[in-house]
Amino acid sequence: MGSNSLFERALSPRETLVFFAVAAFLFVYPLFLADNFYIDDSWRSQLAGTHWKEEGRLFVECFYGVLTFTAAAPNIFPLPLIIATLAMALALRRLAQHYFKTPNFSACLVVLPLWYSPYFLQNLSYQYDGPTMTLSLVAVIYAITFNSRHAVLNVLLPGALIALALGFYQLSLNVFIGLCCIEVVRQVAGGAPFKVVRWTVGHKAMQLLAGLVIYYLTAYPFMAEMRQGLLGLNPQIVGDLAARQTLVMERLGLLFNDGNRWFYMALAVGAGIAWLWAGMRAAASGQGLAQKVGLILLYGLSLPLLLLCVSGAALLFKVFNDGARTLMGLSALLVAMFYLNHWLLEKIHPRCCLLLLVPVLSMLSFSYAYGRVMSVQKELTNSVMQQLSYDIASRQELREAQKLYMVSIGVSGNWLPAASGSTRLMPALKYVLNINYFVLAEMLPRVGLVNVSGDKPPLTARSFAEGSFVPLVENKFYRLYALDGNGYIVMKHVDDAEVLRW
Repeated sequence: MGSNSLFERALSPRETLVFFAVAAFLFVYPLFLADNFYIDDSWRSQLAGTHWKEEGRLFVECFYGVLTFTAAAPNIFPLPLIIATLAMALALRRLAQHYFKTPNFSACLVVLPLWYSPYFLQNLSYQYDGPTMTLSLVAVIYAITFNSRHAVLNVLLPGALIALALGFYQLSLNVFIGLCCIEVVRQVAGGAPFKVVRWTVGHKAMQLLAGLVIYYLTAYPFMAEMRQGLLGLNPQIVGDLAARQTLVMERLGLLFNDGNRWFYMALAVGAGIAWLWAGMRAAASGQGLAQKVGLILLYGLSLPLLLLCVSGAALLFKVFNDGARTLMGLSALLVAMFYLNHWLLEKIHPRCCLLLLVPVLSMLSFSYAYGRVMSVQKELTNSVMQQLSYDIASRQELREAQKLYMVSIGVSGNWLPAASGSTRLMPALKYVLNINYFVLAEMLPRVGLVNVSGDKPPLTARSFAEGSFVPLVENKFYRLYALDGNGYIVMKHVDDAEVLRW
């Protein structure tokens, strides 16, 4: 047995699971180290709050109810993420076996981007929502890979899994559609005739329809109201959608830097060559003209649909959120690129498939860089909160105020001088971190400030900017005022232009 046998031979089911378990935990380990409350985590942890049901995410509340043995959601991080990561390892093994029957090491690399997607790190940053967003992906994978001899089960069970995924996080729908596109690509690359591909497309459409119906009957009725309306049908809708998709492409461009641009370009070129080659083979097959045209049409739609699914359903909301967490479909696009490159490289030489290890290691490296940036952000936030706590406690007017109002959270523009080198070299780090504040009102109870009010302040930030109020305390990050028995915290703006000078 040669020294490279582990990389060449088929892995047993146990070896495959060990591979994915180790790989999955390696990717999220920086988040365990950072142990950071990310945006909504602060108020959820303080109140053991839920409020997912009103967003159509009923199964998130069920998950935390079962896991905590309570009717709410006390913070038990990192247990939920550990469970979700193990579930993802099992799902990735299933997907690898679905694509390759008996996968080897390089075949396992093909499905890793579903978990290693750099922008999915923002989803995982949430201590509460990250694990359930992961479980939504797990449900989607099991839906796409389920296979039974019973026709009814082949529709209803995947439909139930899709409904479960939507009840965890609705945008996992984009990943399901993206994986369906990969099914078409796989079949065409494998020489499947038009009738097989057509049946697959119809079958997946029936599963999706069943999932939407089940979701509508289970989780959707608990939704209080749509937080965002949909784009109306008007003459500008095409232009709006095009502008939004252009912005998504610009966000994807942030992933490229001088160190990784070459292999991302190589991935794109390799995937393009493989996609065209598979399409030319389908066009040259021995089927009739109508079958060839139908096959090429279905295959031709797979690429633009994969690109659209990067943001997918989020494009249709009236208020467009271009946050990294909405780009779940990027995972499916990366898997498609890896699959096509693996298909092409295997025809050159099986060992060439190990080249996929380079982009995988790059994604893993990005995760660790992000974990360090998150730790630095946590240190800065904690430092500002400690200063704020001291200044309030040391001034009687503020210490004895009836209510403390946070009038402005400030705009920091992702100002993080201790990570300036990393964010300059990896622009996507800022986009994934997406923290443009120093302190949120819901964070203050963590430093003992219990009289913070969540009500609308009597005075606005403009009142303080245009008025002649004299602050009790002023420093680099905030001004503190005491007026009419209440305290006011006005965070300052710190511009990105204020960089580290060493």
